[in-house]
Amino acid sequence: MANIIPDPRPLENRLHRISHRFISIDDEINTAFRHHFSNVSQLMITQLKSKDTLFQKIFQVLQMAGSYADGIKVNAPNEFDLLVLLKFPKPIPVNSTTPGYVTINIRDGLNTWLGWLAGDQEKYKRFIDGEGYLIQNQILDWLRKLVRGILAEHKYLFKIHGAEYSINQQNCGPAVTLDVYVQKCPSGYIGHFSIDFVPALQFDSNDRWVADKRPNIQVPRFWNAIPKPNKQVLHKNRDWICSYAEIERDYLNDLNRIKPLIRIFKKIRDKAHLTNLKSYYIKTIFLHRILEKSYDYWNRSLAVLFMEMFDVILNHLKTRTLWSLWHRNYNLFSQLHAHQIDAIYYNLKKIRDTITKNLVNNNPDIIYREILTREEMIDLEQREEEENQPSWCTIL
Repeated sequence: MANIIPDPRPLENRLHRISHRFISIDDEINTAFRHHFSNVSQLMITQLKSKDTLFQKIFQVLQMAGSYADGIKVNAPNEFDLLVLLKFPKPIPVNSTTPGYVTINIRDGLNTWLGWLAGDQEKYKRFIDGEGYLIQNQILDWLRKLVRGILAEHKYLFKIHGAEYSINQQNCGPAVTLDVYVQKCPSGYIGHFSIDFVPALQFDSNDRWVADKRPNIQVPRFWNAIPKPNKQVLHKNRDWICSYAEIERDYLNDLNRIKPLIRIFKKIRDKAHLTNLKSYYIKTIFLHRILEKSYDYWNRSLAVLFMEMFDVILNHLKTRTLWSLWHRNYNLFSQLHAHQIDAIYYNLKKIRDTITKNLVNNNPDIIYREILTREEMIDLEQREEEENQPSWCTIL
């Protein structure tokens, strides 16, 4: 970095300005939409428990997940991820033949489970196979059908505490997604947001651990099994993907520059429309770096870390490798085709080269063009004009 940019301060100042004005979430808007999110999610769970006896038996609690929970959400609180934690009797996770996945066997708790069904065994028997393994796609389909019925019953409109929410359902990956539009609100905050309800099973890291690598943590944490579709299995899918989000969240905390940096790279990703560069890929690259470097590494200049991490990201893409933090032989990039990875690489490399060239030529303003949208650039220019207006004092 020192050889490329003699003085990182101009870039530092601009990165902080971008982060503060166009990436950080406004506290007032955040509070308003958290309230809307709570209204809709709590009513949906209440309805689910009242409509289905088995759901009432196995539902444990809702747990925040995803970028919002990690503190690395960009721009606005318009997407919420919720784990719907389910507790089957005596679940035993067993490593799948597919790296990063497990199967869940409830054979030892089968009598208890059948007792819960109160004569409805025929309705739910598709949830398990002949060997006692939970079939994840059947459980996900069951939850989607329940949600669809509740929305239809309410005519796709929830009315809660004076607010009105128009809701549509989508199904994507392991989630039941609600697209919510706030049509009416006493506080005046209207707009759109989405909630991903993701069914999940939870296991204690000290009690049941299936990953190849153990976390460096001081207290027990939980990991989850999530019904993300395994494309290698088309029917009767036993495979649940492993998620270690709670442990990874601990790794991200208390590091001075880490979260602003992740948000900046997600903003670059969004501006360049690199949709295949998933948020989890970016987070995992940083997690690897956290384990490689000391605590003090993250206290350095934001500009210096930004340029270094740009090269780290590019190296992962160039080699087409991003190994799981937890499972050997699980390359997260294996979910993409080679041409998709290469496309991300060449687009990001072009951005990196443009930034470097302009910094060498003492033009740090280039960072605005590479990160901000056209509308944000106009907003920035207007704000800077206002800030540069002379202050007049009239003496009467």
